[in-house]
Amino acid sequence: MSKNYKGSLTLEWFNKQKSILLRDESSPAGENDIPAPRINWINKEEALFYEIDEKEGKGVQPFWVDRNDIRVKEARPLIFQKAYIAREKIQKGTLFEKIYEVEESDKDDPEIKNILIKGDNLLALNTLKKHFDKLPDEQKVKCIYIDPPYNTGSAFENYDDNLAHSEWLTLMRDRLILLKDILCNAGAIFIQVDDNEDSYIKIILDEIFGRDNFINKITIKVKSPSGFKTVNLGVRNAN
Repeated sequence: MSKNYKGSLTLEWFNKQKSILLRDESSPAGENDIPAPRINWINKEEALFYEIDEKEGKGVQPFWVDRNDIRVKEARPLIFQKAYIAREKIQKGTLFEKIYEVEESDKDDPEIKNILIKGDNLLALNTLKKHFDKLPDEQKVKCIYIDPPYNTGSAFENYDDNLAHSEWLTLMRDRLILLKDILCNAGAIFIQVDDNEDSYIKIILDEIFGRDNFINKITIKVKSPSGFKTVNLGVRNAN
């Protein structure tokens, strides 16, 4: 699989060669009606599966498979590793009398409600989906924030940020579909990307979540490409 090949991209939209017909809210929508363009890419109808390094808990070599392949659909069991418990300590005579010390434990504590999952996030999301499918909507996730690779074409110490465009789009699409399944109807999802894939991820989000559900784009101006020193923060409403 070439890392340099960017694939071909096309856009389609409903009735692009027909005149616009105004309908009232009571008019039935067509089965194939969509409120936004659709983006097409190489191997869009397939999924990417990563061979997993069991020791590191991450994928090492991707290859294309059928989207219904059990390897990208099955829920994996979560294996408990360690627990971290914050114990309250009192230090009288200090500015902050209450402090917390973190204790590490090899025993699972039922009082701990937060979970940190180490591993391939597609497999983890399949497991979480199986759990949340059993719950009513009000008990599903209310807020999701993700910071995916920006696909800048660079190579970093812990991951390769130089995927072919078709690979990046497929990886994002498959994970966003699962994230939608665990998000409650009144929930919100925040995605941090830069200009490299900003326009493309917006179209994918419109197709999965519905264009009418888009709220805002938050833009951050920084001093340097490293992105650490923020000099201005603004919110741009794209509606």
